Amino acid sequence: MTSHPRRRPRGGTAPPPELLRKLRDGALLTQTQAAALVYAKLKTWQAWEHGARRMPAATMELWCIALAVGTVAHGPYVPPGDWMLPWVRNELALWFRRPILRPAQVPAAESASPART
Repeated sequence: MTSHPRRRPRGGTAPPPELLRKLRDGALLTQTQAAALVYAKLKTWQAWEHGARRMPAATMELWCIALAVGTVAHGPYVPPGDWMLPWVRNELALWFRRPILRPAQVPAAESASPART
């Protein structure tokens, strides 16, 4: 394809195939299950893992969120952490870094509404 003056250069960082394999193995998922989590076909996932194709940034962000949040039946596959920072937007990364309050740690409300007389 010829260059176009308005075409943006391909930017962003594609996740290395080794990282995809490591995360998938850590989550104990098959390639078919991993592809289903990001709504991709098995052949596409295999191409990403073997380095034949680059995983799009939005798909990597979805993969990070899917691993950190998990499913209703399974829960989180991999605990969130700094491994997801290069691919997840800052506001989402901050959400995953927030402290999780257990019911005993939730501060009681002072007074929800003023007393009426």
